[in-house]
Amino acid sequence: MPAPVRFRRIAIARQVDMSRQVLLVDIGNSRLKWAFWRAGELHPGMPFPSASQGLSGRLTQSWAALTPPAAVYAANVAGPCVEASLQAWVERHWGLPVRFARTEAEGGGVINGYRHPERLGVDRWLALLGLRRHYPLPACVLDCGTAITLDYLDAEGRHQGGLIAPGLQSMRSVLASKTHQLGGIDDVTTVNPCLARDTHEGIQAGCLHACAGLIEKVVTELRQREDDELHLVMTGGDAAIIGQVLAYPHHQDEQLVLRGLSSLAG
Repeated sequence: MPAPVRFRRIAIARQVDMSRQVLLVDIGNSRLKWAFWRAGELHPGMPFPSASQGLSGRLTQSWAALTPPAAVYAANVAGPCVEASLQAWVERHWGLPVRFARTEAEGGGVINGYRHPERLGVDRWLALLGLRRHYPLPACVLDCGTAITLDYLDAEGRHQGGLIAPGLQSMRSVLASKTHQLGGIDDVTTVNPCLARDTHEGIQAGCLHACAGLIEKVVTELRQREDDELHLVMTGGDAAIIGQVLAYPHHQDEQLVLRGLSSLAG
């Protein structure tokens, strides 16, 4: 399979306050990712689970020793309890508000393609902002997490829509819950042959190739619309494993949502 390719980053000339450090937080359904944004660069920290139960303790363990930031910006798709826990922790330890990103109809050179723009998930919106700012267009961003989302940005920065499908873990969990004899199913860590000789390997391979097949079909159709090359940028926890079986060249960017969030931080 083709190896991931590295696309040329588009340089943006801008003034950056070297002394200003902003904390960026991307709260997904499974993981909380974070990074400091300073001097125009991301400095990522170690992700940790985003579940609301025990979140305050995990925040203390990861952040208590940090130099207090000048501001905190966050994107949250994990629900109001997580949002409230984060806000309470930041206010208690640093005396700062958390500025939560919201989806807009237009911003950062991107025009939201949803009929009701506010219904586009904020993580998808920020990924589009990151895509617009750092990669050549036209392009697709593929987020491989609890759900798989694909969004298409044309050469002019217009969001043409997207799709949502179950992610690898979601597929396996549903299959295990609906089939009595399967029991627990381990996470996918390696690429198995297309035709497996073991039930668990067969489930892993089937789910993995189902995800890859969906992506390849959609990307093939989109490439037929464009005169220019269509780039594919992947992010999310399962991007690496799905990327191993894709037939298309692609770039993997684990920090794409944080890159989009950084555009709001100035």
